[in-house]
Amino acid sequence: MIEKGLSSEEIKAMFTRDMRRDPLSSLKWGILFVLAGMALMLGVYLHENYNVDRGVIVGMMALFVGIGLVVFYSIASKRT
Repeated sequence: MIEKGLSSEEIKAMFTRDMRRDPLSSLKWGILFVLAGMALMLGVYLHENYNVDRGVIVGMMALFVGIGLVVFYSIASKRT
């Protein structure tokens, strides 16, 4: 690296991690986990009380996570 003419600060920057976190990343994961949990709870409730097939739970989780990603995209596109 020294042969290529990098300064000590540039070398140091290559090996240190940026400790700042992106708040949008945390928002995305929060939305996804909340909606996946809601889908799971609703699916188990429907299975226990209305004898709905368990395969519906997987479909509901995919649907809710997809809705969460669309919601996140709409929020993120307004912020940037």
